[in-house]
Amino acid sequence: MAGLVAELIDVLNNQYKLYEELLTASGHKKEAVIRNDLDAIKAATSEEQKIVGKLQKSDKARILIMKDISRVLNVKESNITVSSLADTINDDAEAKRLRELARNLKLVLGNVKHLNDMNSALIGNALEYIDFSMNVIRSTFGDKTDLYSPNGAAADRGGFIDRKN
Repeated sequence: MAGLVAELIDVLNNQYKLYEELLTASGHKKEAVIRNDLDAIKAATSEEQKIVGKLQKSDKARILIMKDISRVLNVKESNITVSSLADTINDDAEAKRLRELARNLKLVLGNVKHLNDMNSALIGNALEYIDFSMNVIRSTFGDKTDLYSPNGAAADRGGFIDRKN
């Protein structure tokens, strides 16, 4: 059982580091959205996807370890949490480490959720602004969609935006 707990601690520690990386990538994404830097948004999103892929692999390993632990303890897998496991093991150092990891994971997951919610709101606001801008442009041009006259010259539509020469 001690070996399984040690493996679980390693996996949880790895997940914690990955969630911290995800938090950093999400922070970069937030700044890119604020700056309206599409290349940086794309790079941050790509980085997030790579990290999420690593997290999925790590989570599969965690699930397998928890299945093994549930068999050893003869407890339903759905009834075992990291905190309850910490309460049942005899090694105080491992129990303390499990509780610390559980607390740290809970905090970092809360921060990731908060930042993802913020990014979703920022992206939603940007999309609303784009939609508003498109509606303004459509209303300026009316139903006319031809931007060129029959001879190929640019059609004179009047000013959408006032410019000073």
